[in-house]
Amino acid sequence: MGPPDGFAIRFVLAALATWRVTHLLASEDGPADIIFRLRRWLGQGWLGSLMDCFNCLSLWIAVPAAFFLSRQPIVWVMSWLALSGTACLLERLGEKPVVIEPGVQAWKETTMCCGSRRSALRSLPTPARAAAGRDHAAGPAIPRAPTIASVVIHYGGPSAIRVKGPVSGRTYDFSAARPAQAVDARDAPVLTRSGVFSRVQPS
Repeated sequence: MGPPDGFAIRFVLAALATWRVTHLLASEDGPADIIFRLRRWLGQGWLGSLMDCFNCLSLWIAVPAAFFLSRQPIVWVMSWLALSGTACLLERLGEKPVVIEPGVQAWKETTMCCGSRRSALRSLPTPARAAAGRDHAAGPAIPRAPTIASVVIHYGGPSAIRVKGPVSGRTYDFSAARPAQAVDARDAPVLTRSGVFSRVQPS
């Protein structure tokens, strides 16, 4: 038995809706900064981490969208997975490439965002950042993410590199002396998929 009439059109609509809602929650501040406030409220818990992962989040967003296509169990399961997969493909198509350049040993961080609320939150001084400065002489250590809008990733290469965040436009410098850095949560999924970085789970 073939798909019902109009299934293809409904699938396209559901896939676009799945991508749009997932992208809104994972990569945007939202109207009146409502998503920014939600992310700040969720913090670094399980739900907050879920909002940092587009692929994981798309599975949850696709659950209600799949009911738009079918309520038959087998068809619903296949539609659910297909909608999530389509959303992930659409996100990959829209990603900017990860630019990795030879870096310098001196570490610095440049904010290039156009005044977004998440950048403002990241720029606030925090005890964790102050503690990292005090402990610098004691040797390299894995820093904690300074704000709820940041994720710590680890660089495993031997040479210093400079990376431009594909979403935020921020510049990050990694080296063997400072392999772990806090990056914009929107940049983290793309950077870790490059195979050069891995995400550091908060202790």
